[in-house]
Amino acid sequence: MSEERYPENYFIKRGMALGIIFGPALGVLLAYTTGKEGLLGLGISLGILFGLMFGGAIEKKYEEEGKLEPVSEEKRQKQKRGLIAGITVLIIAILLFLGLLFL
Repeated sequence: MSEERYPENYFIKRGMALGIIFGPALGVLLAYTTGKEGLLGLGISLGILFGLMFGGAIEKKYEEEGKLEPVSEEKRQKQKRGLIAGITVLIIAILLFLGLLFL
């Protein structure tokens, strides 16, 4: 039986995704129980934080067991280009928003 292997950062990404999904519910719970609406935004931040913590712990465990595959250089370059494109789009969107806001 072959041993299941996972790509590097697999569990960290999964943890973040679960944090993004369940974080807003935590924010609603915090805001409802305390009566402070400002805590709504704190939920997603806490969700991502907990997701990163648990995902990182699982990632470390699987790394020690040798069940993680390193990311290839080609894929790493592709991720880097995607990150640069995403940041560029974000900057353009912010500039457009500010331009429309002050017109």
